[in-house]
Amino acid sequence: MIPQIFISYSRKDSDFVRRLVDDLTSRGVDIWLDQRDIKAGERWDTSVQNGLRDSDYFMVVLSPESVSSENVMDEIAYAMSKAKHVFPILFRDCDVPYRLARVQYVDFRESYEDGLERLLEQIQLAGVPIRSLDRTRTEFWTPQTQSRHRERDTNPHNRRKEGASAPRSKAKVPVWLWAVGGVAGVAVLVLLILIARGSSPEIPPTPNSARLQSW
Repeated sequence: MIPQIFISYSRKDSDFVRRLVDDLTSRGVDIWLDQRDIKAGERWDTSVQNGLRDSDYFMVVLSPESVSSENVMDEIAYAMSKAKHVFPILFRDCDVPYRLARVQYVDFRESYEDGLERLLEQIQLAGVPIRSLDRTRTEFWTPQTQSRHRERDTNPHNRRKEGASAPRSKAKVPVWLWAVGGVAGVAVLVLLILIARGSSPEIPPTPNSARLQSW
């Protein structure tokens, strides 16, 4: 079963959060997101509590709005009281809550792509399998598979073997072309033999010429 990560954030950061959740989900990460996982008619507070309880990891998006939100602070306190692994994400400059001061955050302020890559590395190191973006593969990336692939990629023998061009297949000659070539070859051979003998081929007499000779 794939571990689940609960994400805590301010609604003012929803655009960033939805983009992040989509990218993480595409890599096989199971994210619990209130906007997606709370069904119509369900109590919001009860659903959030259940999501927090059932998630194996906790992720919080830090911004001026989220650190001033009582709901976000309550979710952080609950996650840490249950000793859940926390992934703080610094989305915008803010005062990092004291309870998270000793937890290393992932910085998204300068580059989203770099931040996403570092976050995926941290998630993977924590034991969450990450799926490769290569569509031809079906395996999940874990620290063990990453080490195995890195060893394969740095092996000079493998690089030479992978970089070598595949042998080109020989073009097939049509059967009729072989037949024409054979007939032409035989005709040339007969002509050369006749020339070598210095004689021309005899033409067999017709029936009428044979009768004239007998008269």
